[in-house]
Amino acid sequence: MLGSEHDPATFDLFVQWLYTRKYQEMEGVVESLALAKSELERVTLEDLDFEPEGIPDGMMSWAAKAAILCWELGASLGAKGFQNYAMERLFEALSRPLAQPLTANLILHTYDVANEGTYHGTSPLQRLIQDVIVRNWGDDTIVQHGDQETWSDTLEACHHFRMIFIKAMSKTLEKRREQELSLEDYLVH
Repeated sequence: MLGSEHDPATFDLFVQWLYTRKYQEMEGVVESLALAKSELERVTLEDLDFEPEGIPDGMMSWAAKAAILCWELGASLGAKGFQNYAMERLFEALSRPLAQPLTANLILHTYDVANEGTYHGTSPLQRLIQDVIVRNWGDDTIVQHGDQETWSDTLEACHHFRMIFIKAMSKTLEKRREQELSLEDYLVH
């Protein structure tokens, strides 16, 4: 069911997908997926302009954010095909060099969303984000490590993430990266 928690711009992408089986992505960065301060706030896909001096903290790729919001909309609507397309777009966005490293708020956001299609308490969206972060922990170009308090809170709040994180940290970064991630592991069936 479509609720007020979904951004109208995300619904526009769904309509594009309905007609063409794809949606048009924008270039650039937008505000990161931070947890809303209240239930009434909505995460949006607003296009923001920045000075050429650099990308401010707290930003993420428009393509990645759009894919996450589209996956969540697809979960609400029960549109598995749209969820899988959004997962494909997210997988591609996370496979390119990132404009800004991933933050703990991304994990917290996906845990805050209803666990539709869960596996061991996590959705395919949560598992992909977890796997990318755990796989690349130690690489500052992919994971932002600076906010230790938020990471600590994240590990406390997200039991499944904490368990895989602790297990993975017994291996080196190179060892964790040996096994390729596969899109098929994150699709909704």
